[in-house]
Amino acid sequence: MIFISYAHNDDAPLLPDQDGWVTRFHAALEIRLRQLLGTKEQIVWRDERLDGNDYLSDEIAGQLPQAKVLVSILTPTYVYGSEWCRKELALFREAAERTGGVRVGNKSRIVKVIKTPVPYEEHPPECQGMLGYEFFKVTSHEDFNEFWPEKQTPFYQDYWSRFQDVACDIAKVIKAMERGDPVTISAPAGSLGHIYLAEPASTLFDERDRIRRNFESEGYGILPATPLPLRRTEGDFEATVREVLDRCTVSVQLISGDYGLVPEGSSGSMDELQNKLIGEWQSRNPDARRLIWLPPDLDEVDPRQEALIEELRNHAASLPGSELLEVPIEDFKTAIADTLAKMAERPREQKTESNGPPRVYLVSDRSDLEAIRPIDDYLYESGAEVITPLFEEGQDQPREFHIENLRLCDAVLVYYDGGDPFWLNAKMNDLRKIDGYGREAPLRSKTVYVTGQKTDHKDRFRTREADVVKHFDAFDPAALAPFMSSVMGSKQG
Repeated sequence: MIFISYAHNDDAPLLPDQDGWVTRFHAALEIRLRQLLGTKEQIVWRDERLDGNDYLSDEIAGQLPQAKVLVSILTPTYVYGSEWCRKELALFREAAERTGGVRVGNKSRIVKVIKTPVPYEEHPPECQGMLGYEFFKVTSHEDFNEFWPEKQTPFYQDYWSRFQDVACDIAKVIKAMERGDPVTISAPAGSLGHIYLAEPASTLFDERDRIRRNFESEGYGILPATPLPLRRTEGDFEATVREVLDRCTVSVQLISGDYGLVPEGSSGSMDELQNKLIGEWQSRNPDARRLIWLPPDLDEVDPRQEALIEELRNHAASLPGSELLEVPIEDFKTAIADTLAKMAERPREQKTESNGPPRVYLVSDRSDLEAIRPIDDYLYESGAEVITPLFEEGQDQPREFHIENLRLCDAVLVYYDGGDPFWLNAKMNDLRKIDGYGREAPLRSKTVYVTGQKTDHKDRFRTREADVVKHFDAFDPAALAPFMSSVMGSKQG
């Protein structure tokens, strides 16, 4: 069952004898999912009462734990005016964590449908980290047009194109949950590297989102993960782009004849600014790859966009590692896949002993950050460079940082105390898949340090895939002496 979470005010009809936006979305989603999943059962549920009461009823509380997917209709009313909408999100997340987690592969069981613009940083925390499905187009810093399903509206086709994306992605999550396997995903997002997908003009948003979903499902991290800042109060546009680019090995630009938006305080469009910054990034990274797409039938071009297109054709496309394609968009997607495949096949130089100290990734749960300090000090004083987790405010460590640490370290020490058995199982799975994360040499040591209050799971825990040290008393360096011998002995040998 799919649960629609929405503010009733957002379903109020604008005209007499007209159904509200959410009512029409619900009806169409019910029909389309039945078609995609081949069922006659009711699939989509929402609270349809319009009595003005705003409280979490027993019926809602009973439906949420049964839902496989929650669709959040995000609007200013939802974010600022409905405490209970946010409680629905929190309750669903709690229930989902008890039934397999919020994510299936790289797909989230929380689907963010953005009906009306809301600043990204003010989205509910359960919706952070996902772009969602925007049912509007921004036309300036302050103006936008919402998508409506009526034929006489200007964005009728945009509505149904975006709606199809939502329905298909929900169907994939449902099928994956029923099979018990991930959604056509072979690796975690970012495990194969990161792609900079430049923010295009609004006419290309749909193609941008399809490229994002396609390559995220293959295990690539697509950046930027959040909308680029258009206003000065949201951040520095150029600094943000530079920071994101430095984490990527490939850039992809979709260029149309539209000039696009101009960030506040800038003299050029987003296309122009990103193109300049991508050129600088490419000059700093000789192994980087840059793919640029222009429509093959581009005839209507904003005069302000002509200089950029000429520069791309005459200069950018001629740089080493760059390729400009004026082909159908599906052919361009194939070219992206071919480029990524060739980069993956490039022979890697065998990793030799580095000149610096061995790097030890000390993995721990957030609750153990204080407890690992004595071990952090011991490892450092013994000659190792220690990498510890970085946690965002109120959130877990970003997955991409964890994978990057696994790629770069020489040894892994998993500290198991505050984390529960599910947390430990997830970390062991990462160690099992570590070769797929782009490592260039085997780990010198994989060790699980079991400590703290003794439990049945801790007492019985054993594995042949890593060394296990059980020490339930106060930390004693002697307990980790064999681990350090493996780390430093390999270095010295």
